[in-house]
Amino acid sequence: MNIDVWLPLLLAGLLQTNDYDQKLQEHIYNEKPIFGNKDNALEWSDHFQNYTTVAYITTGFIEQPIEIVLYEIISVEGIIVIKNNLQEGIKDERPISKNDDGMPSGHAMISAYQAKLATINYQPIGISTNIAAFMSGYARIEQGAHYPSQVLTGWGLGNLMGDIAENYFNKNINVTPFISTDIIGLSWRYSL
Repeated sequence: MNIDVWLPLLLAGLLQTNDYDQKLQEHIYNEKPIFGNKDNALEWSDHFQNYTTVAYITTGFIEQPIEIVLYEIISVEGIIVIKNNLQEGIKDERPISKNDDGMPSGHAMISAYQAKLATINYQPIGISTNIAAFMSGYARIEQGAHYPSQVLTGWGLGNLMGDIAENYFNKNINVTPFISTDIIGLSWRYSL
């Protein structure tokens, strides 16, 4: 397991002690040191996540066979399903809205996953995509949508899913388009 997986998860666990998570979130939310207000934070969180999306799709088309690019694009939907199931099972409150779908942060998890794939596809883009993934999650704290531990958990899980996608699926998948008289689709083959 890489440092980009275990370090965020370790920090998330440490923040859960002595109300550090809540205190740090309140400080960042009240001060808004980077984005100035919650509307800007939300807008920029989306911009940073969109950058990671464009980066991983673009680098995929440049560096990967088409079946891997199709897998990477569709795999984000799988990450969203995993995130939704985790949020339903964990039921951790968000700081401001008090909804119980805060853990893990979806923006952080998806951005980290996409940044990981973009970096795997094309190493030189790694710094900018990882900064964007970090800022997308951080903006969610400043917006008041998540506690820092929820964002850190999202980053760790997003990176873990990226490692799994690269090490277990990308190398063993074959996608073939097919057309018949009544259906157009893709045939997926996975080999161990």
